[in-house]
Amino acid sequence: MRANNAFGKWWDDLKKHTKRRTHWVPNAKRLHRQLAGSRGFRLFTLCSREMIDVFTLIKEGVISHDRARGKINDVKFCEMDPEIFPEITDMIGYVDSGFLGSLDEIALFQDDRYTEKFTTQAQIDAELERLGEAIGADKLKRLNLKKTFLQLQDAFPFDFINLDYCSAYYPSPPDTMRINSAIERMVQWQSRVVLDNGSSHTLDRFLISVTCRFDKKLSKDAFQRMTRVVSDNLRQYPQYKIAVESDKARSKISNWARKDGFDFFLSAWPKELLKIVEQHQWRMEILGFAYYDRKGDSGKPYEIVSLICECSRALRPGSHEAQSLWALNRDNRIKIEALPKKSKERRELVSHLNSVVAHRNAQAKYAQRPLLPIVK
Repeated sequence: MRANNAFGKWWDDLKKHTKRRTHWVPNAKRLHRQLAGSRGFRLFTLCSREMIDVFTLIKEGVISHDRARGKINDVKFCEMDPEIFPEITDMIGYVDSGFLGSLDEIALFQDDRYTEKFTTQAQIDAELERLGEAIGADKLKRLNLKKTFLQLQDAFPFDFINLDYCSAYYPSPPDTMRINSAIERMVQWQSRVVLDNGSSHTLDRFLISVTCRFDKKLSKDAFQRMTRVVSDNLRQYPQYKIAVESDKARSKISNWARKDGFDFFLSAWPKELLKIVEQHQWRMEILGFAYYDRKGDSGKPYEIVSLICECSRALRPGSHEAQSLWALNRDNRIKIEALPKKSKERRELVSHLNSVVAHRNAQAKYAQRPLLPIVK
């Protein structure tokens, strides 16, 4: 069993909290203001056990928190760990707030000849009750997965989709495009109707943040994918072609990727999201592009990369080239550095994080769950 004090390694990482405070908070607050109290701000997140992202938005008044009843409103999460899952559920205060399992596996569910017979959760429940203990393990797994898939789909759309992955965006084959395909499925669901207190409407804009690890050893499949992304831009967009070919370090794609794989990744990766949102009739604007380094358990450094974007129906067509050029511009990328220990900026950041921890711990006391320590 997980020890009560076994919180995650990175929950109090000040570089990560800088990303939240600098990029998430201002944009989430702006979108929340635009709702003008018409309904609650809806968040989907891959939150860790500590839930710092959720409580940061609670502290900033974006997420509705009914403290008297111990309820956090309009928040849904996905969690793979069956020991952590009930704790996060208790912290949110709604039994239907979470989805247990791998987000990618759930979102990319595909029917087989057996599961296609059941189109609703009620039909699945009836089948499970009919078969009882006689149901085989494979059928049970498939039916439960489809039920979770239907629940996840029905939860959409959201005002803010926060996808904080612990892994590389392009996993090793054969699952190189698994994360990308799951995000596409979720963006597709963003066109669903919002149901809120008896009223219904559609979203005209939303935020999406994707955070991943940069893997220096890109697989051949991932490299070929990103090469096609850049090559397509070179063919389609004259200004992009000029910008790339005028830079000697980038003028030949194979050399660019080999000599500066990080720059190549940062230039190509945002186009995946651009392509996805355009396929579903949204337009995307990159609001922030940040990265920071970490050291793994082996002591080797690696990079964490984070995009936050706004997707809107209102943005004009033709934004693709402008956003591709934006991602290509090295000056638009913000490297988050460690703050000097005795600096005013660090003290302010620690104070902000501790105020988030205080909100979190007040809810943890209500839910009778372990408390986070104070950050020093």
